[in-house]
Amino acid sequence: MPDFLDSASYPVTTFVSKKIVVADGQLRQVIGDLTIRGTTAEVTLSVDETDPGHKDPWGNTRAAPPASAEINRKDFGLTWKRPWKPAAWWSVTSSGSRSASN
Repeated sequence: MPDFLDSASYPVTTFVSKKIVVADGQLRQVIGDLTIRGTTAEVTLSVDETDPGHKDPWGNTRAAPPASAEINRKDFGLTWKRPWKPAAWWSVTSSGSRSASN
């Protein structure tokens, strides 16, 4: 199976947030730049559930709720000759991982 993400050349996929959308006091969306294989596109992540957060060792509240989005793989140059279902759309999900170190 070919490595269509070319992980040897592009070992890291990143998401850098630019804006958050809050409605009714709850985080609803995170808008930012997703980079896959060196190509960056703006993506809107929909927050799937609320996260009350937790205190880090310094007393600051940290939260990392899961979020998801659908992206068009072709926007990131992920194309190949053989069709694959779904033809173009992928689902991207954040794990909501947390880190107390900084």
